Amino acid sequence: MQNELDAYFEHLRSARQLSGHSLDGYRRDLNKLLTYCERENIAEWNALQGRHCASWSASCIARASPAAAWRACSHRCAASTAT
Repeated sequence: MQNELDAYFEHLRSARQLSGHSLDGYRRDLNKLLTYCERENIAEWNALQGRHCASWSASCIARASPAAAWRACSHRCAASTAT
């Protein structure tokens, strides 16, 4: 899954030309989601379901990170297709 994230970050950098600060935000948020997936034994992005995003979002909100939950869950599909 990390390889897909790396490809997505490269897409954001080159094709979308996001700023370094934006890329850092995406990277931070999606790496948190990746950690959640590893903890839940989710080995592929396409196995991530809405219930997983809801659970992860709730944990982010509980840690006062609602923006991270929103950004990562709203972009989870893009990471799996940006190869």
